Amino acid sequence: MRMQPNMESLDMRRRFTHGEWRTLTTVAMAPIGAVHGCDPLATFVNGALHWFAFGKTNNNKFLCFVMVFDLREEVFHEIGLPKVSDNNIDGNRVCVFISAYQNSLAMFYEGFPNPTLNIWVMKNYADASSWTKLVISAYQGPIDYNPRVRGFRKNGEVILEINVGQFVSQDLNTKERKDLGINGDGYTFVGSYVKSLVLLDKPSRAISYKGK
Repeated sequence: MRMQPNMESLDMRRRFTHGEWRTLTTVAMAPIGAVHGCDPLATFVNGALHWFAFGKTNNNKFLCFVMVFDLREEVFHEIGLPKVSDNNIDGNRVCVFISAYQNSLAMFYEGFPNPTLNIWVMKNYADASSWTKLVISAYQGPIDYNPRVRGFRKNGEVILEINVGQFVSQDLNTKERKDLGINGDGYTFVGSYVKSLVLLDKPSRAISYKGK
């Protein structure tokens, strides 16, 4: 299906490599679409950046997908999303997040007005047919804040925000929860990191720039 060309496209023309910014002149055309506003942060997996995005087809229907930018090949491509029962994934009734799951991806979406957590994981990276529903959890109880999925740990435990800025990890098999002792404030997010080393006695070229 072709998406209408009047949708906002993601423009990624500059890349930070080897300690400096440079302009990409041969980057492939990005898929025509818009990055979803719930969580515009990119997820880094397998040398690529991933965003939840959506566009419109020729028959004016929404099409949701994962927008991918491969940092090695410097090309864009798409990964299909699982077929979900809630057809309002493009609107304001659900909020969708993409996260790293081991060496692959996970997708969470929260339906409104029902506080339902839907977790999908991609068993084989880039294989849209391998999306698997991992757990569905609907909270039932008189609290003012519904738990939200924020990501996964390396050991496979899911990270939940059970109150504003309060995080726990939960074993999906035993359902056991552990308080992570992390208290955020305001806007808080969970992301993976890569250990790196900065030499303080060496000049940094991080602010240099090639191209226009």
